[in-house]
Amino acid sequence: MCYTAAQFNATTAKSLVDKERQLELAFQAERSYDVFRNGDALTRRFPGPHQPMQDVPATDYRVIYFIPQSAINAYNGVLEQNPSQN
Repeated sequence: MCYTAAQFNATTAKSLVDKERQLELAFQAERSYDVFRNGDALTRRFPGPHQPMQDVPATDYRVIYFIPQSAINAYNGVLEQNPSQN
């Protein structure tokens, strides 16, 4: 698709980069990490009659992981546990 200078803005650029990253990471099992790292929601599509589509926001409790207690201790309490893991 061709864009003129008037059509090409930050939103369009981010959309194009996201699409290219999706294609680049398609079969590497890294796409979800990339999506969540950028703070975006991941749309999952599952075959079958049970909830075929699901949007998983980057702030979902299943996405935010524990910080190991050893890491928190190593930084003398400067690190705080992720909020959904308390």
